[in-house]
Amino acid sequence: MVYDLSRKSDKPAKLGLVATLYPDLAVNILTDALHNIFYNNKKGSNSFQPINEMAIEWSIDVNYIHKVKIEQDITSATPGLNKEPITLVLESKYYDKGDTMALENGQQAFVIAPPVQRGPGKWEHVVILVGNDYSKFFDVRFLKKGKYTRYRSNFHPELSERGYTKYTSNTENHRNHMSRHRASDVVSADYKMKEAVYIELAKKDKKEYYKLHQHETDVLNSFLIAKNNACIFSETN
Repeated sequence: MVYDLSRKSDKPAKLGLVATLYPDLAVNILTDALHNIFYNNKKGSNSFQPINEMAIEWSIDVNYIHKVKIEQDITSATPGLNKEPITLVLESKYYDKGDTMALENGQQAFVIAPPVQRGPGKWEHVVILVGNDYSKFFDVRFLKKGKYTRYRSNFHPELSERGYTKYTSNTENHRNHMSRHRASDVVSADYKMKEAVYIELAKKDKKEYYKLHQHETDVLNSFLIAKNNACIFSETN
């Protein structure tokens, strides 16, 4: 005799209630117990929409932080020391006067003049190091050709006449492959006859009997542990 949880899962919406009985399985609590299950809001056998494929695809519109590469090395040993302006040659005109960009090491540069094009794919940006410590300077290792910068913010004085907008958008297609978890147990027919355990509870003039299904409990425990651990430790498929 085989117990397979996949054959018992006709009410997956109840999994959230079951998850609350296992407080040590944190991921199950944070997902299933918070009703992170979608189903049709109607009664009957068609409450859930079956999925006939093991892969799901969807498209989303995303915003992203654009990366702009440096096109020319900075040769100074202490660039930006004492708030001295330096000229960064970037591959495109993405930053404007008043913008702040970040290098790969986290240091930020403030653009103090409108960019000037000096050739195809070469835009000069005059910048100073952001911060109030005049003894600091840019790390020259992150001012080499091929290193990238990213937009951080912008700062303009009061009564400024002009600001700038960064349009960053993209469309992505995503595919996710389902992971199937299965738990089962096997018992002999002779053992099955002796497995049932009855609990008798007396309530006034009547008695109630409860039957414990040990093997179904074991299967459920194994399934929830496997599902919880997969969410924590598994790599994407």
